[in-house]
Amino acid sequence: IINGIKYYFIELPKFRETVKALQNKFDEWLAFIDYERKDLVEMAVKNNELVQNKIRKIVLNVFKRENNKVRTLKTMNEYNMIYKKRKMSEEKNNRKSIKELIFKRK
Repeated sequence: IINGIKYYFIELPKFRETVKALQNKFDEWLAFIDYERKDLVEMAVKNNELVQNKIRKIVLNVFKRENNKVRTLKTMNEYNMIYKKRKMSEEKNNRKSIKELIFKRK
């Protein structure tokens, strides 16, 4: 112990192999951090409200990120559509002015 701080060295593979049931809050957090065994994670979520809230936040953040990607793609698609329409309009106007020049010369 240094200045009232305890250090724990955890080997998650050993934890994964040896734990049969979560016995305390520490085990629940280890199961959440490890996230390897679904049965342990489900127990941790069921028994620990803080773990439950963390999982909710993670899911919400992933959802927000995916939603932002979709929004960005929609914006990019709209921009591309506007750009294509403008380009087509410019080409059409160019063709029209070329035709006018050709026919006016004759």
